[in-house]
Amino acid sequence: MFYRFGILSFSVVLFCFTFAQAQIMGVHTGGENHLFDISEIDSINFIDRQLSVEPQALDFGQIRPGEISSLNITITNASQELLTIDRVTFNNESFYIEAQLPLEIINEIPRVIEVFFSPPRNGEFAGNMAIHSDAQENIETIVPLSGIGFDPFWVEETDLNVSILIQEATFNGQPLEPGDLVLAYTQDELLAGVAVVPDGFPEEAIGMVAWGSDPDLDNGFQNGEEIDFRFWITRLNSEVNAEVEMIAGGEPVFIPNGFMVVRL
Repeated sequence: MFYRFGILSFSVVLFCFTFAQAQIMGVHTGGENHLFDISEIDSINFIDRQLSVEPQALDFGQIRPGEISSLNITITNASQELLTIDRVTFNNESFYIEAQLPLEIINEIPRVIEVFFSPPRNGEFAGNMAIHSDAQENIETIVPLSGIGFDPFWVEETDLNVSILIQEATFNGQPLEPGDLVLAYTQDELLAGVAVVPDGFPEEAIGMVAWGSDPDLDNGFQNGEEIDFRFWITRLNSEVNAEVEMIAGGEPVFIPNGFMVVRL
């Protein structure tokens, strides 16, 4: 007869003695003693679950804020025993998974987990993915993660803004084309407003929002700051200056919760 059992305690003491025709083995685990008749046992196997991950780190590269990118990791169980992943945690919420847990992995049959990255803004992001399993030597496996949110026309939306209606926008005497952009810059060259020229332009006006700075920050227009209008001409892959003509709303300056109508 063949028996298997695993010893998971950090403190194990074995002792054997003979009683009548039986051979008894005592196992001390923690504060308890256990006795086993091993006279008919051929061998004792210790369970040693082993988890491996490839690749050992994920770099998502650059994607636009708000968009989602994904990469796969392959998890392999290198032991003869069933391995279970019960949790996967992240220390940066820009990274996540959608896989259903717990996940059981059979010997040498790899499982693939899709990892997602969605940056909320421009900037570099880094974090760790912690895979929690019942593997003996690595119950928590760490996978470093990194990625960059990048969009040259990304603007930060704040609690303060001014609404702008653009009735006319021309470049070299011709109306802007659908897909071109109208940009609003602060005097410190911070992009704080973007509008896409719609398919119905010039019959349809362009609506735009320029964003003001939060208190004690420099992430938008200051109250009374002049708005610097520019165009992005898609077919030229180029940014050009725009001249502003006010129709309504006074001067082309930022007024929180204000409204203006312009020609560019």
